[in-house]
Formats: sequence, structure tokens, C-alpha cells
Amino acid sequence: MNLLVSPYHVTSRELPMMAGALLGSRLVTYLPTPARADRAGVRAALHASPRYLRLLESWRWAAPLFREGVVASLDERAVGEDDGDAAARVRAAAERMEGEEAVSELRPYCHADVYKDEASYLEGVSGDVLKGGPDPGVSVPMASGLDAFARAHGLIALRSGEVGFVRTPGAPSRRSGAPGASVVMTSSLAQRAESALGRTVFSVATPVMIESSAMTILELREELSQDLDALRGAVDDAVKMDRQENAGARVAVGVHGGKSDSAMISGPVRQAASEYARAFAIATKGMDGRDDDSGRRMVVGQAMIVCRALPADAAFISSVAAIRQAKARFAGAGVGSGGSGNGARGAGGDGVGVRENAAKRGETLYTLWISAFNARATPTGG
Repeated sequence: MNLLVSPYHVTSRELPMMAGALLGSRLVTYLPTPARADRAGVRAALHASPRYLRLLESWRWAAPLFREGVVASLDERAVGEDDGDAAARVRAAAERMEGEEAVSELRPYCHADVYKDEASYLEGVSGDVLKGGPDPGVSVPMASGLDAFARAHGLIALRSGEVGFVRTPGAPSRRSGAPGASVVMTSSLAQRAESALGRTVFSVATPVMIESSAMTILELREELSQDLDALRGAVDDAVKMDRQENAGARVAVGVHGGKSDSAMISGPVRQAASEYARAFAIATKGMDGRDDDSGRRMVVGQAMIVCRALPADAAFISSVAAIRQAKARFAGAGVGSGGSGNGARGAGGDGVGVRENAAKRGETLYTLWISAFNARATPTGG
């Protein structure tokens, strides 16, 4: 069960990262790096971009996971041979956002200057990741590019199922002045729109570490290795079965609640999750609320994991939907320009071809949506 985790979640230590680091066989993420990856090149990048230095410092907590190979940077081509690294896919998504008519409503948020040179790129991307993604000109191409990488390498992309964990975003850092630029697209709107796309493959509740150090996660991975391997295999089999059952089928867009959650697919996952939960309870007895050896407070909680098959362009589809919803709300309040939007369906309405383009390609992105319940505390950043 190889997973893709957003660099935003690594930075903030949010639940997709914490749960994924325990449950996944391996996680890959994207860390922007200078073209010269030697000491001199990195030193020059750190000097040119203070935000890049801060980003690296914010990832220090995960260093043990990187050292043990649990998490790897896509720049290191951790998933084997590649037809183009993640940076190239992110840039390609940014070009689509700026030039493709189907997503023209996102154009006012584009920042061509972010990609004009290495220093601008490292500074712009690092700054947005540190802030939690308030600027769709950076976060949307990032999401779309990483989703494309996940599809190409058979990775399951992790998503946060908790709207409350997304920081309240501010206005884009740069404005083009084009119509509609005064509308602020919030991450929560895009998240809600995306959650209404595609179909549910399975859902399962399972215990995880909501807060802990990286070393605690590594120790649990070792102690629970047999049960984790069984759960990982069951998830992989469920995705494979769903892919085979729906081969050639178009993923429904804008239809909330579509399901392929048959007992044949979900049963083995839930059985493996139940056995893992019993072993987890024994391994973590007495941990909740204590500090681990690194001084990090440990919080044990339940996570709801929902596997959803999304259309290939889910990031663009949901972002357009969020733009339309925001415009409609502003218009209803007598602020800004008018517009119409009705959730995910708004992203696939007449005149927006991104939905049709994704369906024609027949590509599917498999995702795991992770949300917490029955937890004593919620994830904290830092």
C-alpha cells in the first residue's frame, strides 16, 4: 500500500500524514529542491530563500521516517523509474491552469512568476506550504501535479476528511486584476466539492496515532508489522478489484454518494482492520496522553478511512466548483460579481470541459480520505 502524502500535511503533521506513516507500506511526498542537489547547491538555495530553510526545518520531525525509508521525496525518484519528476508535473498543471479554457475561472489566481526561476519557485512553493495552502495559484497546481504523479505510479493519494483541520485561508498573495479576482477561494470549499466526486470503494474505522513522534511510529510499525501487512494487502486488493470491475468505466463526476462498496471488496479490508485494531490496542496500552521518549505528547484515536475513486482532474474540478460557490455567496451578500455554483456539479456544468476531458480519458485517481473521531485532541501544526 504505497501512498502519496501532500507536503502540506507533512509540514503541519496533520492526520493524513500521521495515519499514513503508520498504515502505509511507504509514503512518497514532494519536497521542492534546487537543480543542484549537492551541498553547494543546497547552501545557495537556502541563502536565496529563507522560506525554503524554514520549510526544511519544519520537516525535521520526520527525519527518522526519511532515514528508514518510510517516507521519501519524489525528487529522489523513490518510486522507481520515472517519465518526469513531480516538479515537472506541477509546472505542467500550472500551465494548464493558466492556458486551458476549461479551467479559465482559475486563471485570475495564476502566478507565472513563481516558476520563472529557481529562487522564485523555492520561495513561492515553500511559503505556501508553510502557510497551509492559502494561495490556489500554488496549491491547486501542486495538488493536480501530485495527483498525476500518483496515477502514473499506482500510488493512493491521501486526503484530509476533516474540514476543520484546514486553516482558514486568506486572499491570494498576488492579484491579476482580472474579473473574479476579488473572490477568495477557500480550501474548505474545494475540499467539500472534491469529497462529492467519484464513488466510494470502501470505508473502515481503525485506530491510529493522532499525535506522536516519528520514533513512536517506527516502533509501532515494527511491533505491528504482521497485522499492518495484512491490512495493507487487503487495501491493495480492494483497489485492484475495484479497478478491474470498473475497467473502461467513466468515474461519475458531480454525483455524491456513488458506491461500489460491495461486501466482496470491503469485507477483507474490515476483517484485516479488526485484527489490526486488536493488536494496536495491546501495543499502545497506556500510551494515550503520555509523553514519549522524545517529549512528544502521544494521542491515540480512531480514524475513519474512506477509499474513493475520483476522476483524474479532481483537483481542477473541485477548485472550479469552489470558485463558483464563493462567487455565489459573495453575490448573495451583495459583494463582488455575480455567478452561480452548486457544489461539485458546478464544476462540471455547461461550458466547463474539464469534467468531460477527464471522463474521456477514463483515468481514475484512488484516494484515502482520513478523518478522526473519538479523539481526545485534534492535530496541531508545527
